[in-house]
Amino acid sequence: MLFLDMIKIYNIYYILITEILDRYKKQLSLPEMEKAFKMYASFISFNDVVKREANSIPMVFGFVFKPPNYYIPDIKLQKTLEKILI
Repeated sequence: MLFLDMIKIYNIYYILITEILDRYKKQLSLPEMEKAFKMYASFISFNDVVKREANSIPMVFGFVFKPPNYYIPDIKLQKTLEKILI
């Protein structure tokens, strides 16, 4: 099922983003930090879509799934990442 595949992709993306955030200032060069920030911003957008769709799609098609632990965006974190790039 495509929906369950999307949830798997979400979980992998979540792990990737948390790894990148852990390495952000310590191990990444400036060009890598810029790419990482773009990935983080894309993940936040994807996170919103998955949360919205994950609640409606199973009800429409009548199946049950275990929702992932959704990432809770931190506005302070995003502003801090932007400041590091300046």
